[in-house]
Amino acid sequence: MLKKNRAGYTLIELLVVTGLLSLIIIGSSSLFINTLTHKIRLSTNQEIKLEGDYIIDQVSFFIRNAQNIFDPCTGGSLRIQNSDGNETTFRAISDAGITRVASASATYTAYLSSSEYLVDELNFDCQNNPNN
Repeated sequence: MLKKNRAGYTLIELLVVTGLLSLIIIGSSSLFINTLTHKIRLSTNQEIKLEGDYIIDQVSFFIRNAQNIFDPCTGGSLRIQNSDGNETTFRAISDAGITRVASASATYTAYLSSSEYLVDELNFDCQNNPNN
């Protein structure tokens, strides 16, 4: 009787191992891509929230220290009289085709939002305080 030499693998065994490794690699790469996409989305949302919080803080500071808030303040702009008597207007301004939130005084325009994100809409709604 002849003795068979089993020093290698059969073609079927190699195909099964290759198929299983391919499934593992595809699954792990899909998981990696989904995780990376989710992280980028969360990071972008966090940046937008921080920028919005900064804008609200700046406008709130000016309103708290204002001598007067001019009517009408509904719509896309808010005009106030600062404690030094000068006027500042908050509104959306187009800067090189990108709409940004800005604080404009008689001599200077300061952009409160970055050019990285587009401001779609800016509205102010002032209400009188009956206790004031």
